[in-house]
Amino acid sequence: LWWDDAGSILTAPARWDSQDWLCFSADSAAVVGTAALLDRSLRDWTQRHTRSSWEKTVNHFETLGSTGSFVVIGGFYLEGLVRNDPQAENTAGDALSASIVAAGIITPLLKEATGRSRPVAHQGLHHFKPFSGAASFPSGHVTQAFAVASVVAAHYDSVWVDGLAYAAAGLVGLARMDHNAHFASDVLAGAMIGTVVGRTSVRMGDEERKGVAGKTVSFEPWVEPKGTGLVISVGF
Repeated sequence: LWWDDAGSILTAPARWDSQDWLCFSADSAAVVGTAALLDRSLRDWTQRHTRSSWEKTVNHFETLGSTGSFVVIGGFYLEGLVRNDPQAENTAGDALSASIVAAGIITPLLKEATGRSRPVAHQGLHHFKPFSGAASFPSGHVTQAFAVASVVAAHYDSVWVDGLAYAAAGLVGLARMDHNAHFASDVLAGAMIGTVVGRTSVRMGDEERKGVAGKTVSFEPWVEPKGTGLVISVGF
């Protein structure tokens, strides 16, 4: 499933129609607009509020963009095993798949290709040097957080779950900005990548699981005067 997800998502642009390209263009424009209009002001705002109670609150959520997210995934998987809950197990599987594709493949490649300097480097808002090792755009922590959050929200159809999942992921982005590790546009791009890949992983996972569920396998003995055997029948 993970291999299929990676292949299908990474090659998706080759199958996009005009509507898909329109959505992609709108998302890209949103990121560029944020970079042009909000990066400086939001960076300055977060830096003015360091060492405040606000900072202490958001920093508790930063781990949800790294190790904490895998604790969440493991929690869903264990709940599925212990309570025999397929929904929880599927959530864990889709979240792990989305993490591998979004935060493990797409975002690292974009980081290398863009080479944007982090705010803490004090190179300015528009310092891009591809393949230089600079890794500000997009945010890997935010990509990971939104990949998991979008999968959880897609599996549990509840306004409360949606709100809590996306709010927690959003606080990861604020924490990264507070630490002067990312600009607002880095965070927005990571959130978009994580959300799109997460929801796509759920959709593909559901299709795959329905396909597997629709298959039937039966075994029947086969006996003839000259020998015996086993007939295996697979229905689709």
